[in-house]
Amino acid sequence: MGTHFTIGQIRARYQAPYWLVRKAVDALGEPLPRAGLYRMVPVALMPRIDAVLRAKGYAPRVEEASSCVA
Repeated sequence: MGTHFTIGQIRARYQAPYWLVRKAVDALGEPLPRAGLYRMVPVALMPRIDAVLRAKGYAPRVEEASSCVA
């Protein structure tokens, strides 16, 4: 597991709409590092993103759940 996820990677893990994941990430209010055009979400923030997405009815895919939340 890496130290960061892109919004697209998070979207794929939760099978959630891109806009919803981006909104959840933006709501954190944390400055995020970038790699080119990509926002890099630190793994340490995943529990907060997980809580938001679960509250909206999304859960990580079973085969990737253990690698999503630290």
